[in-house]
Amino acid sequence: NLDFEHRLLMPDGSVKHVHVVLQNVSQLPEKPEFVGAVTDISERKRGDAEMRRAHGHLTEAQRLSQTGSFIVDVVNDDIDWSDEMYRIFEFEPGSKVTIEKLRGVIHADDQPWYEDALRRGVAGIDVDSVFRIVTTRGLKYCRTVAHRYEHISDRPVLVGAAQDVTASKLA
Repeated sequence: NLDFEHRLLMPDGSVKHVHVVLQNVSQLPEKPEFVGAVTDISERKRGDAEMRRAHGHLTEAQRLSQTGSFIVDVVNDDIDWSDEMYRIFEFEPGSKVTIEKLRGVIHADDQPWYEDALRRGVAGIDVDSVFRIVTTRGLKYCRTVAHRYEHISDRPVLVGAAQDVTASKLA
């Protein structure tokens, strides 16, 4: 069985992307006989390229504004962070982020506000708070906004953004 994607250079100079699936239906190994399908996936490939470009612009915008985005499945403790969130919190890019790991960087005096913001978010109340976080480079102020996004089997999912507002706080 074969399953692959291929580019074809057309006579007019354009490029067409195709998905090819072939299956050997022969009973004789020495005499293969294939049936299959070829699907034009050029539009999907163009859409994928556009999404990658848009993601690159979004990543650059987040870096410039020092604002990261996140999605938190509270019950499963599953947190998806943008690259900028890793930079702000100084966590290893791609590392597993948990609610407990976040608690570990929230300044001790701000722990009650963090817990209250998490509770409010789970309850469906929008969150808009500033917390201090302690990183290897020192203290940072982080403004976080979030709201309950959806219910998945009655599990609260929060979506939000966090911005490093240290410079404006210190000014």
